[in-house]
Amino acid sequence: MKTKKKITTGIVVSSFVLGAFLISCGGGGTEKLSPTQGVVTTIEEVSPDEFKIIDEQVIATKSESKIIAKYIDGSVDTLSLNEAQLAYKDSTNSTRRHSSRGFRSVMWGGLFGYYMGRNLNSPINRNAYGNQTAYDKSNRSHSNLKSTARRTRVSSPRKSSGRSRSSRSYGG
Repeated sequence: MKTKKKITTGIVVSSFVLGAFLISCGGGGTEKLSPTQGVVTTIEEVSPDEFKIIDEQVIATKSESKIIAKYIDGSVDTLSLNEAQLAYKDSTNSTRRHSSRGFRSVMWGGLFGYYMGRNLNSPINRNAYGNQTAYDKSNRSHSNLKSTARRTRVSSPRKSSGRSRSSRSYGG
């Protein structure tokens, strides 16, 4: 009976020590990946307000990222990273053609989605691509973006036990 109690106590203590160790090593947080390289995405309007990615190229500088949009009517529009981010966030902007739902969904589905806030650990969306070759190329590029990304440990807030401790002292 005493041996069983010692084993149980040992397991409880070991679990507590291991949990405290993991928390102190950042086990309670998550790792955030931020792309350090850029991307040039070429999209093509295949029907009104429906776009497909036809090419994506990883470039050295994130700030030089852009989207090149080719429209059915033959016109071409180029958006910088900042313009694309604004177009993605501002869905009410009806004066610009790139605020359409189709344009936004193709941005999110490809490599550009990682600059719009999509988690770099999530895969690209096959349906965003115009053909298998473009998808395969971007899938390989995704691996490269992920391997060169800046990793930041984000700690999660600790849960409160519900008790409040005060540092004030009342004396008499």
